[in-house]
Order: sequence, then C-alpha cells, then structure tokens
Amino acid sequence: MTEKLRKAICGMGFEGMSRLCNPSVLGIINEFEGSPNTKKLAQLVIEIYGVASILEEAKNRKLLLEYLDEKNAEELSSKLGVRDKYSTPWEGLLRKKFSFESIADLYEYFDCEKPEESTAVQGRSFCTTVESNYGLFEHQEKAAQKIKSYLSTAGERVLLHMPTGSGKTRTAMSIACDFLRNSISNRSDKTVVWLCDTDELCDQAASEFIKAWSSLGVGKTNLYRVFGSGEADLSVIKSGFIVCGLQKLNSISVSQQANYYGICSKTTLVIFDEAHKAIAPTYKQAIEVFQSLGGAALLGLSATPGRSTENQEENAELAIFFNSNKVSLEIDGYGSPISYLQDKGYLSQVKYHDIPYQSSDINLTTNDISLLKNGGEPDKALLTRLGLDQKRNVVILSNAIKLIEEGRKIILFAPSVESAEGIYALLKYKDIKAGIVTATTPEDARRKNIKDYKDGKSSILVNYGVLTTGFDAPKTDVAIIARPTNSLTLFSQMVGRATRGVNAGGTEFADIYVIKDTMPGLRDMSKTFKHWDECWGNGNGG
Repeated sequence: MTEKLRKAICGMGFEGMSRLCNPSVLGIINEFEGSPNTKKLAQLVIEIYGVASILEEAKNRKLLLEYLDEKNAEELSSKLGVRDKYSTPWEGLLRKKFSFESIADLYEYFDCEKPEESTAVQGRSFCTTVESNYGLFEHQEKAAQKIKSYLSTAGERVLLHMPTGSGKTRTAMSIACDFLRNSISNRSDKTVVWLCDTDELCDQAASEFIKAWSSLGVGKTNLYRVFGSGEADLSVIKSGFIVCGLQKLNSISVSQQANYYGICSKTTLVIFDEAHKAIAPTYKQAIEVFQSLGGAALLGLSATPGRSTENQEENAELAIFFNSNKVSLEIDGYGSPISYLQDKGYLSQVKYHDIPYQSSDINLTTNDISLLKNGGEPDKALLTRLGLDQKRNVVILSNAIKLIEEGRKIILFAPSVESAEGIYALLKYKDIKAGIVTATTPEDARRKNIKDYKDGKSSILVNYGVLTTGFDAPKTDVAIIARPTNSLTLFSQMVGRATRGVNAGGTEFADIYVIKDTMPGLRDMSKTFKHWDECWGNGNGG
C-alpha cells in the first residue's frame, strides 16, 4: 500500500533522505556500507517515522514535495488544484496551505491508508466534549455551591428545597462525596451520615452513593447499611458513608450507646432526607447529639419544607430549626423553578383529571366533618371506611384498567391497606401484571414488586403509605390519587412520583387522576412549591 510513497522517498536520494531523518539513522548505515541501497533506506524511513509523520507534519511533507520528480509533481499539483496558479508544479505544492481534506488527497495519491487516529496536529480534533458520569445540571450545581458555602461552617444547618424529580438526591450525593473526598488529612477517621425514614429510601440512598463515589471519589471508602432487620455493629465503623434508618438509629443509640456516641463524634456531615420530619422530638434529639459531639453540619432535603398546611407555628418551628437557611432553585426569567424545570424537560408537563365519584355509603361523623373543615387530615377510621367502599374501588379500577390498556405506567395511592389489597386482587384476577406495596406486605415481596415495576415487568404498583417519598421510577407517567388528603406535603409528594421529565430519564407528559373527594382546588404545583416561603423569610439563601 505504500509502494508509491516508497518510490517517491527513494527518489529523494541519500541527501534528501538524510534531511528527512535523524542524522544517526542514515549515518550508522553509511558507516557500515559505503553505498547504501536507497530502496531499503526509503522503506526504513517509512517504518521508523510512519506515513502520517511524512505526509501530515509540515516540515517532512515540504521535503517530500520538494524532491518529487516532474511527473509526480505535475500530477499531484493538478490533483490539489494549484498547477495553473504558479510557474512550476513545485512552487504550487510548496505554497499550498494544507487542510484536513487536502492531506486526505495526499494519502489517496500515494496509495496510503489514512490511520484512524493521526498523531499529527492537523488530524487532531480542536474540541472534544467529555461527559461526566455523575455530573450535575446547571440548576443543581448552583444550588450545591450555595449549600457548600453554608456547610463550610461546622455545626451549621441548611435545608435544600427542590421539587420532586429535580435531583435533590443527586445534588446531595455530590456534596457528600465532596465532604469525604476533601477530608484529605483525616479521611480515615471521618464519616458522613445519611438519615432516612424508610428502608426503601435507605436502599435508594445506598445505591446512589455507590454510583456517585464510583465517579466522584478518590480511592476506596466504605458504605455501611444501618437499617432494616440486619445486624449493625457500630464498633467496626472507622470511616466512610453510613446510610441509617431513623428507627434503627433510635434503637442502636440505646443498645450500642458508646459506639453510637463514637460515630457521632467523627461525623462531619449529617444529611436528613425528607427533612420536614426533622423536628419530631426523637429525630431532633439525634441530630443535636451529632452536632454537639462532632460538630457535624446538617443538610436537610425536602420538596415540601413545611410541617402543615394550616399550622404556621409548626412551619415556623421547622424554619427556626434550620436557622432559617433554605436554598431553593433560582432561575433567571422564571417566577417559579417548576416552570423552568418543565420548559427544560427536567419535570413533566402535568395535567390533572378529576375522577367523578360521590359516595352515598360513607357516613361522615361529626368529628370527621369538623376535622376536614379545619383543614385536618382524614383519620385512619375514615380512610378504612373509604377503602371498604367497593363502588369507589370499582371506579378506581375502571380508570386504572383503561390507562393500563393505553400502555401507561401507573402508581396508585389507595386510601387504606384494605383498598390496596382489594384493588390488587382484582387486577391479578384479571391477569394484569401488577404489584402491591403496603406496610403489611412482606419485605421480600415488597422488594420484588418494586423491582418488577422498575424493570417494566408490571404496569401498575398499588400502594398505601409507603411510596409517597423518595421512590424513584422515572418512567412512571400516571399517578392515581385515591387517598384523600388536606396535606400539601403529602399531595405534592404523591404527584411527584409521576413527574420526572425526559431530561431526567422520565417522560414528557404526566397525568394525575384525583378522586373527587380528595382536597379540592389544588392544581398548580408552582403554588405548592412556594407555599411555605413566608415561614422562612424572604431571600433565605435562594
């Protein structure tokens, strides 16, 4: 393939080749042989320096063209379109400004195969885009920078307020990895603790940390799972990332008190998922132990930074607990981050639908009426009665089956365990691929049903009281809310399970179906997102 080029180099003679090569290459051969074979020398030049170096590097190319015989010079200058512009073909070749395309013409003329990746300057790409395996979107990165400015002070507290599906967990994991990575002098003796309310949230946090540290970490670190029914020996924990269930934390703080205090003393950062629960007495006490013993900073995460829709005293208490430090998404040109996230495809465009149903079988008690009129939550007895209303369940099922037939991916929030089990039973009876998750579902069955749903093996996941927070199944595009609530927190969390946008691995559109007897009039997620701002004051870090 290089015969034509070898002949052209051979035509340069010993003098020309000596200019093309390192002097020692031909010098040592000349010492052994008084009249070296120029054909062999030309082949050696190609083997030592390579075709790309000869044709693509300007200095070498110029020498080759300068020594071309008249026939090759005429042919090549014509091929490159410079023959008629100059008095001699050599002048045209030597004045030619070579581009990537004209270098390709040289390869073609000398019957040489162009290497896939040239080491020469002309063959390099000026710009290569490098994707991060665990990068943050711009809005997440801005929020993370603000959070880190707060957390640079030992013992500080700040809450990260981002809509469900906009990447709170990913943003917080990036911050957690920063804390571990930057503890260069004492990384072997420091921990970061992530607190969650449910085993599902704990599992999700553990999996997410593995992904995050694999891309952002330096060296090895340990991940400890302190949740669920498994044994957890705190005495072996020296450093690393600890995912801890709140119920488990409460029990081991008593059963392994000395080791628990040891962990608290070496923890630099505590991250509290679903932080609107942080001021519950037991959880609040745990946080204060971490901060008093080790000076840990506290990062709370929430899409709904309030305790109550009506009780402003509780909401103010939460804000005070976090020192009124709240970082929200700031987007120039947008009054609400929800609108921005939907425009950019991080959240789905949401459409709400009422499912018309008026019950004649549910007799509200005086207490029920008083509670609901005052903005209270329906109690368990009322939810149970709703769940046993079979006509209501049939209406829910009819809508669910129709959506399943349309190929939708559905999470159904039932009003009670009884309702969830009844709806699930009928779906399975009709040979529909469905899963169920409630507090009474066996742990192994819960895990399997959630995995099957995420893996696309089932179309609908029926649940009660479990998947309102932190559950991540981005392809969900329908939520059926059959659980009545007057809680903005709960309602927005249920809605958020179906609103992951295309650019966050989800869907462009989402449909929320709401039983008519749920909280009326709540339709605008933007208003939900800003509902608690007054309690935190204006500005509050963004």
